[in-house]
Amino acid sequence: MTISKIGILFLLISFFSCQNDPSDSNSNDGKLSEDIELLHLLFFKKEQKVELWATNSKNEFSLIKSYPSVRCDQTPIGIFHLNIDNIPLLVLETPNEFYGEKIGEEQFEEIYIVKKMEKNTNQQSIIFPENDLNELLSFIKKDSKTRTFVFPNDLRKDGSFEACFGCPHRMAELYSSLELHLKQFEK
Repeated sequence: MTISKIGILFLLISFFSCQNDPSDSNSNDGKLSEDIELLHLLFFKKEQKVELWATNSKNEFSLIKSYPSVRCDQTPIGIFHLNIDNIPLLVLETPNEFYGEKIGEEQFEEIYIVKKMEKNTNQQSIIFPENDLNELLSFIKKDSKTRTFVFPNDLRKDGSFEACFGCPHRMAELYSSLELHLKQFEK
């Protein structure tokens, strides 16, 4: 009788210790290895979420952390370089390559990544919950190489990007480029 109770207890402990959050099934639980070559920030406007990914020296991608409840609904879509010269202030460099070539930089304001809207930030800024931004900052170091993507939605779930009916025809080129990039980040 005692042996079967111990066996059941062991099975229960094993079962519950192996349970993971399905939304972070490939997450590294916020741990970065020493072999990180590049960090990737993926912003999804429709879902209002961010994913932090890393690439190692073997060009393998791994999800580090997902952040829900990030406001980026008015941030321009595209591929940006993250200016980390003044950590803790993070700024998306504008214009990104696409907008600089096709539109020109005069249409952009600085895009800040902040924890709350202040008078020096604009509507294009990205707003994180305070604890999440602090955690994100713990991953990003002055010597980090980073790449930032702002997607209209997560096509890995929906199968395609949401249509942009009022957008100029050249946006199809940007959407196509973003789709190719996003395919690298499979969970």
